[in-house]
Amino acid sequence: DASSRNRVLLLLDRLRRELGVAIVMISHDLTSLAGVVDRVAVLFGGRLVEQGPVDEVFGDPRHPYTALLVASAPSLGERPLGRPAAGLRPARDREPWRHRDGCRYASLCPFATDECAVEPRREERAGGRAVACHHADTWSGLAGQTRGTTA
Repeated sequence: DASSRNRVLLLLDRLRRELGVAIVMISHDLTSLAGVVDRVAVLFGGRLVEQGPVDEVFGDPRHPYTALLVASAPSLGERPLGRPAAGLRPARDREPWRHRDGCRYASLCPFATDECAVEPRREERAGGRAVACHHADTWSGLAGQTRGTTA
């Protein structure tokens, strides 16, 4: 139950701080992670799409999948870029993704372009962050473009 989970998380956090040990947690519960971890790695389809300090990654996601996860979490506070989760999902009438290779998230991403037919390389960023998205700095401005067109 939730109270037992919280007690375990608090115990792990205390052990981490007092003993100076590293703890690796794997979870789909972002709310639990946000309160206990220092760094977070977000995976999609077995690929690392974003990583870095938890406050930075959850506070300013650079990958659309991370933004969707954060926007969907019930108690992580403000939504990324002020968008509700629905604004980060592809339109129901979207053009089907016609490429077999490339970004694993492209078929679900409302911001995918032909550039996404090539798998993005992980780009190291300041502050220990990394992101694997062709449109990491521009996807929020791509919302009005039609899927499959060149960016």
